[in-house]
Amino acid sequence: MIQALLALTTPTPPGAATTTATSSGPGVLLSLIVWLPLLGALVIMALPNRSDEDQGRIKSVAAVFTLVPLLLALLAFFSTATEITNFTYTGDFKYVDNIAWIGAFGAHYKVGVDGLSLPLVVLSTLLFFVAVLASWNLKERVKEYFILILVLDIGVTGVFTAMDYLLFFIFWEIELIPMFLLIAIWGGARRMYAAWKFLLFTIAASAALLLAILILFFKSGQGTFDMQVLAQTAKLPAALTYALFWLFFLCFAIKLPAFPLHTWLPDAHVEAPTPVSVLLAGILLKMGGYGMLRICVGQFPSAAHKFSLAVLALGVIGVLWGGFAALVQDDMKRMVAYSSVSHMGFVLVGMSGLTALSLNGAAYQLFAHGVITGSLFLLVGLVYDRTHTRSIRELGGLAQRMPYLAVAWVVAALASLGLPGFAGFIAEFEIFVGTFGVHRVGTLLAVFGVVLSAAYLLWMLERVFFGAIKETWQKLKDPGALELGYMAGMLAVVFAFGALPLVTRTLAQMINLGVAPLAARAGGG
Repeated sequence: MIQALLALTTPTPPGAATTTATSSGPGVLLSLIVWLPLLGALVIMALPNRSDEDQGRIKSVAAVFTLVPLLLALLAFFSTATEITNFTYTGDFKYVDNIAWIGAFGAHYKVGVDGLSLPLVVLSTLLFFVAVLASWNLKERVKEYFILILVLDIGVTGVFTAMDYLLFFIFWEIELIPMFLLIAIWGGARRMYAAWKFLLFTIAASAALLLAILILFFKSGQGTFDMQVLAQTAKLPAALTYALFWLFFLCFAIKLPAFPLHTWLPDAHVEAPTPVSVLLAGILLKMGGYGMLRICVGQFPSAAHKFSLAVLALGVIGVLWGGFAALVQDDMKRMVAYSSVSHMGFVLVGMSGLTALSLNGAAYQLFAHGVITGSLFLLVGLVYDRTHTRSIRELGGLAQRMPYLAVAWVVAALASLGLPGFAGFIAEFEIFVGTFGVHRVGTLLAVFGVVLSAAYLLWMLERVFFGAIKETWQKLKDPGALELGYMAGMLAVVFAFGALPLVTRTLAQMINLGVAPLAARAGGG
């Protein structure tokens, strides 16, 4: 298995994926994936919300308009996987939809996906569908809630498809207000504090992003916002290149989040309702990691190479800081939140290596962490729904009353700590092997993060699910069929992309076709 992983990440020729995008497959497919949730939101706006039956219709519409994009994304994924198996896919952008938009600025509505972005589109559509199912018992302001979920879907999925910087920025902004309102209205006791903190950090990130895009547009002299064109033709002074690299990096580091810009995340997770936490950790954080790979490395390879040690340092600190912080938490949700800080640090470590293998691992980590941590937040919510507490000290022996939930927790925790056989192991293995030859000491320090993951996750499992059960929890029952169904589906994805050779090899090859040109441009191929 290890030899296969090393073999499949052999860089493809630089020219394979650096040419101007050509559409492979109908471009309308990708636009449907992005914009169908808007149609769903409009349908829900027209529906009444006066009875339980009305609420059931609203939830069903939300489910349909998140399921259909998921099915379309899977169609695109398996079509590309077939091309990879048949050696007919060379890494070009697929499903490109390119329409002139603002002629005076050379801005286009241009969307497309390659091996780097397509897995994240699948992840996004999967998590939004699961979030709708996990919200099925919602009773308060149902109409507004699902409209916001669908609008959030547009912004997040759009970020992974945008091939024009101005369009990228607009999609980036679309997700801001829905997430703020979802936390502020349906969150916990300190929801306003958490929502405003999220908003302020995100606005700062957006300001840096917009400034960087405008400087790049005007200083490049190309008269276009096209990402591919600017990556290939923009010739900027070294000092300006370095400044733009850090402006973009600042924006994406806030969203990732990287140490020390991570402080908004635990508060947002703790106060957000469970499905929103799933989306926040599972896919919104991945916008930051994707931006770093696509733009910081793809647009500014010389700066990425020059500042690789600084990126490594931030990654290692994040891995260790997040791990130690998770170790001392009593709130299960806050523990998982800090674990996200730690595991997103691995993305920075992989990015600092700038080899095809390390970048492949970083991109694989975005996908794997999304499914694994999304599962963990769902499981925290299932425990809280039954016990009305997330305090590890107050729980104990729950496996005696909820064996199925306990099994799901054990599987998800083992996947999160990087056990072989799960998707997280492949991602971390590629990051460590790909980065070790470039940054040996930093890689060894980052490996200790795996030890910390095992410590806080296994210690939590022992205290929450095993040992003597308290009298308070004697009447607990396992989750119902719907909850067990979507949890089993999530964990099946984690297992499939970590243990099934054909599936893991296909995903890794797909990602490699997306990141190998980035590694080649940065000189780490």
